[in-house]
Amino acid sequence: MRKAAYVGGGILVLVVLVVVFFRPSQVEHETRPISVFLSDMRAGGVSHVEINGNELEVTLLSGAAYVTHKERGSSFLFALIRAVNRLGQRQ
Repeated sequence: MRKAAYVGGGILVLVVLVVVFFRPSQVEHETRPISVFLSDMRAGGVSHVEINGNELEVTLLSGAAYVTHKERGSSFLFALIRAVNRLGQRQ
Protein backbone atom coordinates (compact mmCIF):
# COMPACT_ATOMS: atom_id res chain seq x y z
CA MET A 1 0.00 0.00 0.00
CA ARG A 2 2.82 2.38 0.84
CA LYS A 3 4.56 1.57 -2.45
CA ALA A 4 1.41 2.52 -4.41
CA ALA A 5 1.32 5.91 -2.64
CA TYR A 6 4.94 6.59 -3.64
CA VAL A 7 4.27 5.57 -7.23
CA GLY A 8 1.12 7.75 -7.36
CA GLY A 9 2.98 10.68 -5.83
CA GLY A 10 5.86 10.23 -8.28
CA ILE A 11 3.49 10.21 -11.25
CA LEU A 12 1.79 13.36 -9.96
CA VAL A 13 5.14 15.15 -9.60
CA LEU A 14 6.14 14.02 -13.09
CA VAL A 15 2.90 15.32 -14.61
CA VAL A 16 3.30 18.69 -12.87
CA LEU A 17 6.91 18.99 -14.12
CA VAL A 18 5.88 18.17 -17.69
CA VAL A 19 3.10 20.76 -17.62
CA VAL A 20 5.34 23.47 -16.13
CA PHE A 21 8.38 22.95 -18.37
CA PHE A 22 6.81 21.92 -21.67
CA ARG A 23 3.87 24.28 -22.02
CA PRO A 24 3.97 26.64 -24.99
CA SER A 25 5.82 29.84 -24.19
CA GLN A 26 4.50 33.31 -24.80
CA VAL A 27 5.80 34.59 -28.13
CA GLU A 28 7.03 38.16 -28.23
CA HIS A 29 5.55 40.04 -31.18
CA GLU A 30 7.00 43.06 -32.90
CA THR A 31 5.28 46.34 -31.98
CA ARG A 32 4.06 48.52 -34.85
CA PRO A 33 2.09 51.80 -35.00
CA ILE A 34 -1.68 51.62 -35.38
CA SER A 35 -1.32 53.27 -38.81
CA VAL A 36 0.49 50.14 -40.05
CA PHE A 37 -2.47 48.06 -38.87
CA LEU A 38 -4.85 50.31 -40.80
CA SER A 39 -2.71 50.05 -43.93
CA ASP A 40 -2.66 46.26 -43.60
CA MET A 41 -6.46 46.27 -43.20
CA ARG A 42 -6.93 48.42 -46.31
CA ALA A 43 -4.65 46.11 -48.29
CA GLY A 44 -6.69 43.09 -47.17
CA GLY A 45 -3.71 41.45 -45.53
CA VAL A 46 -5.12 40.88 -42.04
CA SER A 47 -6.50 37.46 -41.15
CA HIS A 48 -7.17 37.87 -37.40
CA VAL A 49 -7.31 40.65 -34.79
CA GLU A 50 -7.58 40.11 -31.06
CA ILE A 51 -8.10 42.96 -28.58
CA ASN A 52 -6.40 42.53 -25.21
CA GLY A 53 -6.74 45.56 -22.99
CA ASN A 54 -4.75 48.39 -24.58
CA GLU A 55 -3.34 46.36 -27.43
CA LEU A 56 -4.37 44.73 -30.67
CA GLU A 57 -2.72 41.43 -31.57
CA VAL A 58 -2.72 41.34 -35.36
CA THR A 59 -2.12 38.22 -37.48
CA LEU A 60 -1.52 38.70 -41.18
CA LEU A 61 -2.51 36.33 -43.98
CA SER A 62 1.20 35.53 -44.37
CA GLY A 63 1.25 34.16 -40.81
CA ALA A 64 3.37 37.02 -39.46
CA ALA A 65 2.06 38.73 -36.33
CA TYR A 66 2.56 42.00 -34.49
CA VAL A 67 1.07 44.09 -31.70
CA THR A 68 -0.19 47.65 -31.86
CA HIS A 69 -1.18 49.83 -28.90
CA LYS A 70 -3.78 52.50 -28.50
CA GLU A 71 -2.98 55.74 -26.75
CA ARG A 72 -3.59 55.73 -22.99
CA GLY A 73 -6.85 57.32 -21.94
CA SER A 74 -8.57 56.84 -25.29
CA SER A 75 -10.72 54.14 -26.77
CA PHE A 76 -9.74 52.02 -29.76
CA LEU A 77 -12.51 53.67 -31.74
CA PHE A 78 -11.04 57.14 -31.22
CA ALA A 79 -7.50 55.86 -31.82
CA LEU A 80 -8.61 54.30 -35.12
CA ILE A 81 -10.46 57.45 -36.19
CA ARG A 82 -7.37 59.59 -35.48
CA ALA A 83 -5.13 57.14 -37.34
CA VAL A 84 -7.50 57.07 -40.34
CA ASN A 85 -7.54 60.88 -40.39
CA ARG A 86 -3.72 61.02 -40.30
CA LEU A 87 -3.50 58.50 -43.16
CA GLY A 88 -6.05 60.50 -45.16
CA GLN A 89 -4.05 63.71 -44.71
CA ARG A 90 -0.87 62.04 -46.04
CA GLN A 91 -2.52 60.87 -49.28
